[in-house]
Amino acid sequence: MSFDDLPADWPDMSLTDPAHIADVLDLFVSMQARFDGALFILVCDEQHRPVQPIQIDGVRGGPPDDAHSLMSGMARTVAEVQPQGSVLCAIARRGSPMTRRSDLAWRDHITAAFGEHMPVIGVHVVTPEGSRLIHAAAA
Repeated sequence: MSFDDLPADWPDMSLTDPAHIADVLDLFVSMQARFDGALFILVCDEQHRPVQPIQIDGVRGGPPDDAHSLMSGMARTVAEVQPQGSVLCAIARRGSPMTRRSDLAWRDHITAAFGEHMPVIGVHVVTPEGSRLIHAAAA
């Protein structure tokens, strides 16, 4: 995983290849965000190409009690601006990229809120040690 691996035309490439997704997240999610904790949402167009990054700093641990209403409001707003779009999300934090309970809780809030409005390409954990896809919850 390294943004040094990105080809020159990376902004025009669809976020469908896992290696490309890891490189794009490496570019967008700063090391500071990984140390301080952040929630990262990359708004994409209908072809899953990056359009606009959104970063919420100071996210540590699991979601707060009002996370669902906050995420739903954000999802509605993003869907109004990019109605045919999709999102790629990441939980930036310290430590190992191995999935924690708090990561699963964030994934559930993100997919529930955004999934009502637009496709979620994936939810990843991004740490100083690397990134990892948090697999979708079992139905």
